[in-house]
Amino acid sequence: MNTGDTGDIKKMNLRAVFEIVRYHGPVSQPEIKEMTNLTATTILTLLEELKKDNLIFEHEYSYRPDGINKKGRPPKYFSLKKNGRYVLGLSLKDNYWGLTVLNLANEVCLYKKLDFIGTNPLVNIKNVTREINNIAAEFQISYIGIAMAGVIDQEKGMIIDGNSDFVGLPLKYLIQRETGIPTAAIHNTAALAIAEYLIGENALTSNLLFIHIEGGVGAGMVFNGFVYDGANKHAGELGNILVNIGENGDRNLNDYVSNKAFIRFARNNLSAIKSELEANDAEESDILSYEVDNITQENNLTNIDMNIVFKLLENESKLMMDFVHRGAGYLGQVLVNLSLLLNPEVIIISGKIVNYPEFMQVVKRSFYSADISLLDVVTENMTICCSSFDENTESTAGAVYSLYKMGLLPEVRVESKLDIDNIFEID
Repeated sequence: MNTGDTGDIKKMNLRAVFEIVRYHGPVSQPEIKEMTNLTATTILTLLEELKKDNLIFEHEYSYRPDGINKKGRPPKYFSLKKNGRYVLGLSLKDNYWGLTVLNLANEVCLYKKLDFIGTNPLVNIKNVTREINNIAAEFQISYIGIAMAGVIDQEKGMIIDGNSDFVGLPLKYLIQRETGIPTAAIHNTAALAIAEYLIGENALTSNLLFIHIEGGVGAGMVFNGFVYDGANKHAGELGNILVNIGENGDRNLNDYVSNKAFIRFARNNLSAIKSELEANDAEESDILSYEVDNITQENNLTNIDMNIVFKLLENESKLMMDFVHRGAGYLGQVLVNLSLLLNPEVIIISGKIVNYPEFMQVVKRSFYSADISLLDVVTENMTICCSSFDENTESTAGAVYSLYKMGLLPEVRVESKLDIDNIFEID
């Protein structure tokens, strides 16, 4: 039995009826009564409010889910109005914005990249808000969620520390002011963990550890149905964990497992890689060697990116492979420690590098070869897998967070040592 403020009870009942329609529709009023024990009058009132809010729709009077006409007064059937509302997720990448529009069925209705213009962050904010307003004219965006890397002030939607031209700018405020659309900001790995928890292949797994590999290595955590972000809301900085301690000085995980680390290694070892490729007579290696030679001659190391890294791996550059395998091995060791500490049901890893099959193979081999007797017990039935999301992951996660902020996805609880009720401003 619900107790408490009448408004809170109504909100809970609205949410319950909406979730039933979302996941069981087409569903009739009598079926909802069976599931909730609410009165028929209350259910009708809630359904009418959800219809008014453009979240559900009522089928035609003659509609039957099974197509069979039955005697007596037919019940009314209701379904999710998947295009009744839209939200927009925004991600801040190295040189472009990612924008994803989702509907109520979590379907991607639009994805686009918007390249930065020069290096002036205010110009780029103006540019993206103009694009958001154009998108909102077509999709009637109800909410915006910004997923950002670095150390962030979530309330202001501000990057307070990180490798970004946008450090110190209140993005949430600026974007909301220019678009007039309610806006929220969240750390990208927390958004990714929430998205995996709510709509990923491991949806509603109560204990989930999400690892994201990009410019650095970050973690998002869902434990016992709670999203955890730490005492100061900065939990998840996995890349700064020390590995390889005592060998040529202390090094952290980011130095071995990150897009920046892979690219830096390729740039610093161009001559040796070129000599290695020249020793291989394969046509593909000859072509790649030519590309590397041009980069070397032009002295334009910025031409080396993750695409070149993948070409080196595909052509079995031993130098490149050894470095990536070494990083994967360190990550596997770190995951052993995290598993013993946190006991997750699943560890999900995302990022471009997971598209290189041997990376995940080495991570798992390093993990399961750890000589720790308790590991088998702690990790029984635990899985390590790749994320099912694609390269648009972060902006999609921002959009999922928007739906969650609007109360249009199953509740995910939030836990912190401080100020528990206000971490994600959940009503």
